[in-house]
Amino acid sequence: MEANERASVVEANSGENTMQQLSIADKNDQQQLQQPFSIYSWKQKVAISILVSLTGLISPMSGSIYLPGLNAIQEELNTTATLINLTVTCYMVFQGVSPTLWGSLSDSWGRRPIYLSTLIVYLGTCVGCALAPDYASLLVLRMLQAFGSSSVIALGSGVMSDIALPSERGTLSAYVSSMQLLGPVIAPIIGGAVTEQLDWRWTFWIMTFYSGILFIAILLFLPETLRILVGNGSGYANPTPFQWFQHHRRSKHSSNASIEARPNMDHRSRPNLLAPLLYFLQPELAMILFYYGVIAGVMYAIMVSIPNLYASIYGLNELQVGLCYIPLGVGCVLGAFSNGHLMDKRFKATAKKYGLEPPNNKQARFALPGDFPLFQCRLKTLWIYGVVESIVTLTYGWVLQQHVHIAVPLILQFLFGICVTATSNAMQTLMIDLNPGKGASITASNNLSRCLLGAAASAVIEPGIQGIGVGWMYTTLGLILVVKSGVLLPTLLIFGSKWRKARIESSDYH
Repeated sequence: MEANERASVVEANSGENTMQQLSIADKNDQQQLQQPFSIYSWKQKVAISILVSLTGLISPMSGSIYLPGLNAIQEELNTTATLINLTVTCYMVFQGVSPTLWGSLSDSWGRRPIYLSTLIVYLGTCVGCALAPDYASLLVLRMLQAFGSSSVIALGSGVMSDIALPSERGTLSAYVSSMQLLGPVIAPIIGGAVTEQLDWRWTFWIMTFYSGILFIAILLFLPETLRILVGNGSGYANPTPFQWFQHHRRSKHSSNASIEARPNMDHRSRPNLLAPLLYFLQPELAMILFYYGVIAGVMYAIMVSIPNLYASIYGLNELQVGLCYIPLGVGCVLGAFSNGHLMDKRFKATAKKYGLEPPNNKQARFALPGDFPLFQCRLKTLWIYGVVESIVTLTYGWVLQQHVHIAVPLILQFLFGICVTATSNAMQTLMIDLNPGKGASITASNNLSRCLLGAAASAVIEPGIQGIGVGWMYTTLGLILVVKSGVLLPTLLIFGSKWRKARIESSDYH
């Protein structure tokens, strides 16, 4: 009898504890829902975007800043042109592969530790390349340099997915995507001037100084943004020195401060290092990655062929050839920001049309319904860029072959730059929308596609021009763009929303 009474008391106490725990959990959920999506103002988001975008310049700039000095490197290290070009190929391969590791780690451990770790690796290899005594040392250090630098673009996109609402991603992602494509364009300009005035080794010293400044800026000012660790930014994880000091000072006055800061740290998930590769198994993402990879590959083909073509056709020296990259770079920047703004306006209009309140910072969470026309919203105007880029590419080769005035191919470069960054921004934003919270892993997949197809295009463009001529070579590339835009884009617009809805309704969607 007494045993039964004790059991009843224990059961009652257990029930009360369970109800209290549920009540506390409900209260916490209500508190989270009452919090804004992000604690950062629009100006702060722009500042963060600019910082990660400037850091994102490191990877593409490192790949091409020393290109104008290849002949000088070959002569000083007493090697062949084929072996020197191998340093470029190896860099691009490591640039494409290594973000699959860093992107997955940052989606689990946080953005700040990966930023700081990879920049330390990059700084060390920059110094090593500047002091490299022989070819073997330079080759190995270039591979390690790509391993350290290539994560910054994926990390930047991860930060954007953490702090930006869907209605803001177009504009904010424009900073990151423009730097991703602007870097390879401005780097040869800088590299040509530095190599001519100083020495090829100074290109690496310049990148050392630049990355060192950014390392200090990220160490001091970039907050942790990964939402599973810090939520809307109000959590405490991977702090900056200022955040640590403030938290340490508050903890002296409140015994609960350290207790409140701990739970977010327990949400760290085990990194899935294969995640960037698994995205290629999803039909819509595989098409998006291939779509962007193709146009990025054509851009690399244009860039790689500029020195020889413009020097032989127009008689330009190295510095003048470097200046010929400016129109392409200006087009890249203009295309990123103009299309990003239009995407945000179109997203808000579409949300209103479907009876959804446009996402705002007062909402803790924002999830799009399965039937929301996300693909149409992001890709609706890409056919225009597809038509323009195809016409430009088909025309570009024949303009050069006929030795038309140099202003014409430079204008065509400018138009192509607009198209490539507008496409990149739209595709990158769509991929982040489809996989919220996985921005770094998604961008790692994008980077892999871009670099591998870019390496392939860079490898075949010169033999192709020698074999069939510059006119027919770019005609071939233009026809590839026609097929890409004429097949992949309609397929995504017709079936993309259906695939997304099916994935949401299944347990595989994440």
